[in-house]
Amino acid sequence: MNGEFFADGLKKARPQYERTTADLHAQRLKERLSERENQVLQLLIGGFTGREIASRLNISVRTVDVYRVLINQKLDESESTFAFTRSYPPS
Repeated sequence: MNGEFFADGLKKARPQYERTTADLHAQRLKERLSERENQVLQLLIGGFTGREIASRLNISVRTVDVYRVLINQKLDESESTFAFTRSYPPS
């Protein structure tokens, strides 16, 4: 009986732990970027083009391209894709 109770507790706790760990990881990655880089990344994840992002943020398309490079330099692509899709769920 105690073994079953313990196993059930682990099954319930594990998904919560994994969500918490993923959220903390996403937050750490988000903190590596400047406020503007986070804005650009949020729009990129939202599916906006470079031209659309430039228009929304009142910057040039070239500046958007520079932010893309900076974001990729600061984050591994696998980490940024996972973390920021959790941080910025589609609206």
